[in-house]
Amino acid sequence: MPEPIPEIPIEIIEETNGTFSAWVPSVPGVMASADTREEVERAIGVALEFHRAAQVALAQTRDNPDEFDPYDDREQAERDDASKIHYEDD
Repeated sequence: MPEPIPEIPIEIIEETNGTFSAWVPSVPGVMASADTREEVERAIGVALEFHRAAQVALAQTRDNPDEFDPYDDREQAERDDASKIHYEDD
């Protein structure tokens, strides 16, 4: 289980069409958009987790290239379960 992500600044704005956008200034490329503020807060959290998982995978590949299997179904299943967004309508 990955360690919790420490508090980092997240920018959230309401667009002119009423939707919301979020990004993390300290992590280029991590962004999300959604219809509500609550949804965009969840989505940016997921984006950060995916970014973190990619960084971990890159580090594992770099540190142990012969031992890391990017197609290991168990690791992917754990990442998929951790990143699911559950909406109230589901």
